[in-house]
Amino acid sequence: MSFMLKDNFFKLGQLINVYGDILSKKQYCYLKYYYNDNYTIDEIGEHESVSRQSVYDVMVRGIKKMEGLEETLQVVRMRNILENLGKQDKKIKKFINKRLQDAE
Repeated sequence: MSFMLKDNFFKLGQLINVYGDILSKKQYCYLKYYYNDNYTIDEIGEHESVSRQSVYDVMVRGIKKMEGLEETLQVVRMRNILENLGKQDKKIKKFINKRLQDAE
């Protein structure tokens, strides 16, 4: 599954932060271990005394649940848009202030 790709770490980390409380305890713990604590699937299995396949299955179900919630609610997307608008706002203010100073 593509969740293991490094490109998805940031995105899935955001999903966990937003939707983590909605996941089952197992889903949350396994995903937190993997994305926040950098455990491998094998290490999670050893730590939790379950098979690698069990860890993988729980993680996949959790990711699908979070992606479904995000598709419907778009909380992470809206947060990112607002954050980018805030950055643009700061740039615009800085530009205007520079222009005002140059005009004086």
